[in-house]
Amino acid sequence: MSIAIPIEGFGLPRLSCRRPLVRRLTELGGLSFRRISGMLGGRATGFDITSSRETRAAASELLDRYSTLSGQIHAISDDPWKLLWAPHRRAFLPFQERAFALIAWRDPVGPPEEAIGLISRFRDYAAARGKHAVLLGIGRPTVERLPRDSFHSVWLGTEPFYDLSTWQTRGKRFNEVRQACNHVRKNGGVAREVHPMQDADIRRGIEEVTEAWMQARPERRSRSFLRTAPLENAERRRYFVVQADDRIESLLVCSPVSTRGQYLQDLVRRPDALRGSNELNMVTAMAVFQSEGLDFVTGGIVPFYDPTKPRCEQRLGGDGLMGQVIGRFDRLFRFSGLQQFRAKFIPSRMVDVYALLWPGVLTPGLVRDLCTVLWRP
Repeated sequence: MSIAIPIEGFGLPRLSCRRPLVRRLTELGGLSFRRISGMLGGRATGFDITSSRETRAAASELLDRYSTLSGQIHAISDDPWKLLWAPHRRAFLPFQERAFALIAWRDPVGPPEEAIGLISRFRDYAAARGKHAVLLGIGRPTVERLPRDSFHSVWLGTEPFYDLSTWQTRGKRFNEVRQACNHVRKNGGVAREVHPMQDADIRRGIEEVTEAWMQARPERRSRSFLRTAPLENAERRRYFVVQADDRIESLLVCSPVSTRGQYLQDLVRRPDALRGSNELNMVTAMAVFQSEGLDFVTGGIVPFYDPTKPRCEQRLGGDGLMGQVIGRFDRLFRFSGLQQFRAKFIPSRMVDVYALLWPGVLTPGLVRDLCTVLWRP
């Protein structure tokens, strides 16, 4: 027998400016999950569902035109994604199905006016399947447009965006970044873009630095869709390295967001790399994209990072079961270290991101499903 626990009891880290944007559906009279499922769904018919491999060309075209957030391109990876389509296939929402839940990733891809209807269809499809509906990494603008009583929301963090029309590293705010870059250059470090599919030596160097990075912390090895696997989908990615004495000190892997922007996706360094190698890699990539006329780059989701607070006041987790879950993922992914590094690069804007859950309860089965999707050893 599963135990359903309201999320509010988990002591989630919420700021006054980031209170839940929507309420639990189960507050509408204390309905059970089974009864709500029966009301919203029946047999799972009338839904346009495909595997991502079946409709990769159509999905790629929509990504090129409409994608705005980091990681939306995961939808056309080789992972077991299914796509829920809007009418006439004007938009899609990627998700993975597990025993107890359907777990979607990022906002729907397509015209903005399709997003709310598609999210509602996703909830209806989950109800018809008798499963939880979970959407991870949904941007605040989309959440604010949802009907008030449709989902429970949990703040996950923020996503930094950099406007390349104004990006620069001058001024006091970027003093730390400039010092780090200068230190690398003074010690023989050189940053450049590389093409591993055309250069076997570079390809081997990328494999070596990635292996050294993983050996430093074995928990970095994962088979989830969030895994660090630099040479996967190499035809779509861009690669930047910092080298010293022909050794790759740091590697930055970038993926397209759309034709207008890039996602600074994976940042990998040797444990004994020259100090400042990651900073120089970031600055170099952004300068290249700026020279190419791209509109923006994104640093990806920084979990539980509040840009209004200094680094020393950033806090993860909280009390209760959700705090324990967050703490486990922090030990695996070191969110706190990511927060500190990203804080050096002042963004043009920050977008709050949320998880949406229907109904607003956690069960052991749902937690297990989330863990297997986000981190598979």
